Amino acid sequence: MKLLFFVPTYWARPSAEGHQEGDEIYDHPTPADTEGTLERTLRSFQLLRDQEWSIVVGIATTIPAVTEKAYQQVKKVIERLDEGLREKINVVGSREVDNIRLLFSGENIGQKSDLFLFRGYPGIRNLGLVTGTASGADIVVMVDDDQVFEDPDFVGKIREGFQAKIQGEELHAWSGFCPEQNGSYIRVRSFEPWMKYWDKIRAQNETYEKIIGVPHPRWKITPLAFGGCFILKRETFMKIPFDPSVGRGEDMDYLMNARMFGVTFYLDNQLAMTHLPPARIHPQWQRIRQDMVRFLYQREKIARQTDRPGMTRVEAEDFLPYPGTFLRKDLDDKIRMTNRALVEMYTSQGNLDAVEEARKNLEIADQMIFKADPFAVLLQVQEEWKLAAQLVDKNKVTLQNLLSLRG
Repeated sequence: MKLLFFVPTYWARPSAEGHQEGDEIYDHPTPADTEGTLERTLRSFQLLRDQEWSIVVGIATTIPAVTEKAYQQVKKVIERLDEGLREKINVVGSREVDNIRLLFSGENIGQKSDLFLFRGYPGIRNLGLVTGTASGADIVVMVDDDQVFEDPDFVGKIREGFQAKIQGEELHAWSGFCPEQNGSYIRVRSFEPWMKYWDKIRAQNETYEKIIGVPHPRWKITPLAFGGCFILKRETFMKIPFDPSVGRGEDMDYLMNARMFGVTFYLDNQLAMTHLPPARIHPQWQRIRQDMVRFLYQREKIARQTDRPGMTRVEAEDFLPYPGTFLRKDLDDKIRMTNRALVEMYTSQGNLDAVEEARKNLEIADQMIFKADPFAVLLQVQEEWKLAAQLVDKNKVTLQNLLSLRG
């Protein structure tokens, strides 16, 4: 089993500039004048007992202008690592992406979608799948740059999943989970009035209790997945991409799409990485906006399904408690009540700019019209992806040289 770890790392304008309108939105990108959490994550790889693997660090930036500085910062981080670990690491970013696009452009692949822009959460993860395909990996494990290994047998447990069978069927896609610093998978947040309607934490915790908290069976069919502990076999990642139309929640959207294409997603309740995130930089109204847009999109994708050979129809109820509770008809009510509560909260705080943004959320939801059928878009993207994956596989030696990957 050839195993590739893909570690996306996100970089932003220098601290003094902060986030600006039009920048790509990531939860907590590292300012380009700092070094962030990447080194801590990479050093934790040394804890692993099984050292038969390689790492690709994927650089994503909020704006093109910080790309060179991001490369420099990542290079400095890697240079401080022990030689044995350094030798296992490759770096890919916009420089290398140009070579990938050149390969696709000559074959008229990816002309009908944003599949190969490689930006945003789905885009950077698709870059990870491309590097996995090009390197000849049997399995790609996605790990976020704000997490650390604390289990020396992590890789051994992945190998167990690779060989496991559930009712005679192999696992093709599965996830571990990401407890927080206190060691608990239960999320604890201070209550704010808008949470009464946007009951995301409650729904997540209810799901965690059912999937993680119940010891047996170890691998359970799951309605959610953790993008920071995300495992795909080659036959899966060469068949199914991340949908570039989803701004965030790409891990759970992938799970939904995989199920549509006949791939069952599991969660291994013995496989974990500790999540140590920096503070988020974006206000609550913006996080709600991103969530509501993706839930509306996913709900529409479910509603637009048609019967097709080799595909499985899914319903919101297949993903309960979370994210299914946000994919049902009452999503519109949740959006209205949540943003009205945000308006009241921001008004009481005297934050008039935030009041306007929360009101704008209501307008966005009311006026949201899908110019293209999300299900049809998914089918188009998936067809393009299969052709692209075959092309990458056919030219993997060339791409290994272009991307300096280990074949």
